[in-house]
Amino acid sequence: MRENRSSKTALDVLAARAVNTIAPQGLRVIQDRYAAGFLPAHWFPAKIYFRLAETFPVLYWLPRLIAKQVGIGADMLIALRHRFIDEHLLHHYRDGIRQVVLLGAGYDSRALRFRYPGLRFIEIDHPMTQRRKVRLMGSSGFPEHDALYFIPVDFTEDWLKTVADSGLIRQEPTLFIWEGVSYYLPCEAVAYTLEGVKNLTPPGSSLVFDFFPRELANENTGDVHMKRVQRYGAARGEHFLWGCDRDDIHGILCGHGFKNIRTTSIREFADHLNETHNMKIPVHAIFAYMILAQADF
Repeated sequence: MRENRSSKTALDVLAARAVNTIAPQGLRVIQDRYAAGFLPAHWFPAKIYFRLAETFPVLYWLPRLIAKQVGIGADMLIALRHRFIDEHLLHHYRDGIRQVVLLGAGYDSRALRFRYPGLRFIEIDHPMTQRRKVRLMGSSGFPEHDALYFIPVDFTEDWLKTVADSGLIRQEPTLFIWEGVSYYLPCEAVAYTLEGVKNLTPPGSSLVFDFFPRELANENTGDVHMKRVQRYGAARGEHFLWGCDRDDIHGILCGHGFKNIRTTSIREFADHLNETHNMKIPVHAIFAYMILAQADF
């Protein structure tokens, strides 16, 4: 990500959450009423459109079509990924975890959506993205939050030291959320993050994150779906640098001291929601590529 601007892919993720929030029943994977409020000022027509769509659900299909044309058609993938992590946040809260740390938080709204007693959130992100988010949250439409903390970091430097020196992360079991970030980092940065996360808090903590297969980082791939994803990243100036095959992630995480490692593909999670919640989520080929991992330490 360029240092002089906020993340473009973070805005794409935000738009995808807003689109899915207005989806009709059976396709609505998440309910994020704050997503549209984080959109830039020049998205004002879209903000009005999303508000109208709350009353007229048929309006969902136009932004869905646009998402397919201007991006990689991954708006449903993003919603599924978000729902999966939301469910784990709820599970860990019920198990007693009261601290959530978001790495590369972007315009995440979980701190606003999960305002539970005793639950505190710490968001770690690039200063440009975080500065804009803080400014927006100070405007009308967003509730005040007395248990949300921000740590601006330069991810090209020793950002884990910056986080540790802030003193904001309490030494108690913590859920780390690392969503939509790992594949934009070189291998060394991924290893640095995994090792650092494990050392930030005591045992009893957990990490949930997503990743793509190794082929995503192969510039010479013959996979047409991977090529499309690569073109998407290149167009936004945020290239895909790291991938890991599902069979290999267990060994990588174990090597960094993680345990109880579980993986789920986006396709498997979509099938689960279709079967258990009577949903009608269309499962396209690209969905099979993203893997969601949970691990304890």
